[in-house]
Amino acid sequence: MGVEALFPAMLEHIEKKQCTLAISKTKSPSAGFSEKEKWLGWLQKGAEGSSRRSSLKTCIQEKGSDSMKHSYSFSNFQTTELAKVAIATDTDVVITKLGTSETINGVELLKYVKKTAPHAFRIMYSHTASESAETRQYCSSVANMVSSDESAIAKAISQVFYCVDKSQVGIYSCPWCDASGMTEDQVWIHGPLYHINASNDRHALMKTDCPICNHVQPIMQTHIHKHHGPWARKTMLSEVQRESSNMLYAFGLVVVRHPNGKYLLVQERFDKGYWLPGGGVDKGELLTTAAIRETKEEGGVDIRLTGILQFQFSPQRNATRLRVIFLGEPIDPQQKPKSVPDYESVGAVYATSEEILGKNFYPSKLKFRSGEPQHWVNYLEKGCSVQPLDALLEGDEV
Repeated sequence: MGVEALFPAMLEHIEKKQCTLAISKTKSPSAGFSEKEKWLGWLQKGAEGSSRRSSLKTCIQEKGSDSMKHSYSFSNFQTTELAKVAIATDTDVVITKLGTSETINGVELLKYVKKTAPHAFRIMYSHTASESAETRQYCSSVANMVSSDESAIAKAISQVFYCVDKSQVGIYSCPWCDASGMTEDQVWIHGPLYHINASNDRHALMKTDCPICNHVQPIMQTHIHKHHGPWARKTMLSEVQRESSNMLYAFGLVVVRHPNGKYLLVQERFDKGYWLPGGGVDKGELLTTAAIRETKEEGGVDIRLTGILQFQFSPQRNATRLRVIFLGEPIDPQQKPKSVPDYESVGAVYATSEEILGKNFYPSKLKFRSGEPQHWVNYLEKGCSVQPLDALLEGDEV
């Protein structure tokens, strides 16, 4: 599907918004692509009170393009040229393909934009990166979002437009980039959307004050998420309930195996690497329900549980941890994994056993939060036993 397919899904979010959008197709003319596929579409931010409107048609006219088809322009810019224009026009979103040309390279473009325009939301629109755990990991070092899902990109851009909406008068700045003039709720959304993959280096953040309450917070993302915005106003009930003080903490993790043999990996926040989908059980929730919910929240995939791999019971001094490792499969094998970053995760990807375990005595190139994904993939690839799901009785069954 061509990059131009993004526009129908985005138009409803783009029109009537005061934002800037730059989209680059990173194939060189010599690659044999049609002129239609070598384009740069712009959405120019209009100054408050200006007669200029933020519409694609207006932007094309301002850029002097002769092509009006689909209401976006067709041009072919070098990487540095695009980046410089992006800075000059205060671009809010940059979308690029991965690219294969040495002179027009999506990763190099986003690397430049990350350095010179940290306020811009950077999207790598690539089927290759979306379907390869290694390539996704590589692109995530410069991209805020890696995706080939047009609806997911439209959703992310809608959130970006909310964050940069200056009609909401705000006084707060982002502690990671140069974004400013945000409300509390804009900061609450902006943080994980833009920076959830930023390394949670305690030493680097030790002197950082929360922009909202001015308290020094070594784990800024967690602090803002749980002490400000909708969560602090008790509007996100499941997470409020999860914070309740319990002596027994229960968790459900899932090894999701696709019918094609690949396994679902979640790209964890704070640049921790890949891990299995899963998390804590909410108050009054079943273990199986929690495992399915967490897989959807972190991995973006609706699953059915098919078996149990292990029960884990860990008594500790102040609390006790119960974990159940489930085996699952996607309900719809065609459903794409999550790609819009948020507080739960950076995104997710299906990976082959070779990507996860390595090949021909060479270790995996993937970064993992822990060795659990490799342990369980190796376990299943060896054909080890899986316990039936009815070994766990829950709720009214007990």
